[in-house]
Formats: sequence, structure tokens, C-alpha cells
Amino acid sequence: MIVYKRKKAVCGGFSSLFKAMCDEAKIKCIYITGQAGCTDNCWHAWNIVKLDGVWYSMDITWASSQISGLVRNTKYTKQFDESYWMADYKLMAKDHWTDDSYWQEYIVPSSK
Repeated sequence: MIVYKRKKAVCGGFSSLFKAMCDEAKIKCIYITGQAGCTDNCWHAWNIVKLDGVWYSMDITWASSQISGLVRNTKYTKQFDESYWMADYKLMAKDHWTDDSYWQEYIVPSSK
């Protein structure tokens, strides 16, 4: 994977690498795209993963760091945020939106 070799990525790279790692470990993982943080062209990627029969939302990008500033002049700070790691749908749905059928099929019903 290019992400692994370059050691740099944005959300799509983080989520793709996480999916590849889950696939290798035989863990059910689905790559999701949608919007996060705003409702106007804030495209983002994250995952859902099934562990012990339960689906969780996993935003590897937001869980791994904090970003401040404009997109072109961002300051990246490594800072683990567990609220985006194995998150419940209700928490993730506050700032992540998608029409992805996997999200609708697996995550929404399992959280009711």
C-alpha cells in the first residue's frame, strides 16, 4: 500500500489501510464515504467494523489526530481521541453523514 510506504495520508488513505489490515486479520470491515464536520463539501472516509458480533464506527483519521488551521496550512498533532474509536452509531451520527447502504443496513438497525 502506498500509505504504508509513504507514511502519509488523508482520510481515504487511513481508512483504506485500516480496511486492508482488517481484511488480512479476517475482521469484517467496510470502507464508508460521506461528509463529516459540516454539510457542504466536507468529504470524508471512515470505516465500520464488526467485532464480537457488534458493528462499530471507526474514524481512524479523527481518532489519531487533531488538525487546526485551514486545509492548506494545517498543523497536525498526534492525539488519540477514543470517541472516534469503536464509536456507537449515535455518537458518530452527530458529525458524520452518508447515504452508503452499508451504514444504513448495518449500523443504524444495530443501534436501535
